[in-house]
Amino acid sequence: MGAVFLANRDDDQFRKNVAFKILRFDTDEPAARARFRNERQILAALDHPHIAALYDGGTIDEGMPYIVMEYVEASPLTNTARPATSPFTIGSSCSAVSAMPCSSRIRS
Repeated sequence: MGAVFLANRDDDQFRKNVAFKILRFDTDEPAARARFRNERQILAALDHPHIAALYDGGTIDEGMPYIVMEYVEASPLTNTARPATSPFTIGSSCSAVSAMPCSSRIRS
């Protein structure tokens, strides 16, 4: 649904890398925008060491919503995941799993 880019502040006040997520232009429909805004609101309510922090959010001039969040240097989760026929290993997923109860409480 969204595309994520590595970005940085561009006004030279200070330097900080961030993750910039924007709804893809090919998914520009009201339901997709609503889901993306809902994701942004859920992220704003979360505060957990294993969930990237929300820094900012809004809408670009073309009307597409975006999220600016903490950039976490790591390999993609798909590099750690095993094929669909085999579950995650406990060691590789314990951080992600520890964040799940927190996010589940927010959604209910």
